[in-house]
Amino acid sequence: MQPFCVRIMVAAQMLGVGRTKIYTLIKRGELRTIKLDGSVLITMTSLEAFVERYANGGPSGSR
Repeated sequence: MQPFCVRIMVAAQMLGVGRTKIYTLIKRGELRTIKLDGSVLITMTSLEAFVERYANGGPSGSR
């Protein structure tokens, strides 16, 4: 069973980026989060949607 949410470091490892990039993506609204007991968790659906959007070169004007 796939988790509904993952921690920042797990999301960074999944995308092959650093923590700073994950926080940037959150700030830009590219990734959705929830806060639970002081921890920031990223929803798997937003991670999957992000990968899908950028799988073919990203949205136009993103570079």
